[in-house]
Amino acid sequence: MVLKHRLSFFPMVGRVFELQSGSTIREVKLESYHCECRGPEAPHDHYFVRWNELKKGDRVLIQRDKKKAGKYILQLHSTVAQKEFCG
Repeated sequence: MVLKHRLSFFPMVGRVFELQSGSTIREVKLESYHCECRGPEAPHDHYFVRWNELKKGDRVLIQRDKKKAGKYILQLHSTVAQKEFCG
């Protein structure tokens, strides 16, 4: 999920951009869906970028690539890996 106050960090909704995680580079886009999780009197949209390897509880950091415009770098911090490591 992309927090509303961070939307300006990304290209406009629907515009394709490159996202890299390690050696994997994909063309992705900022997407949204309508939601009424706060009730029908407070409709709104939730925003996200699809990335298949994400698991519930994972933390991500996305930064702009300083070397190439329109490219972003994803750093994934998996809580599953941390639990396995800690035993």
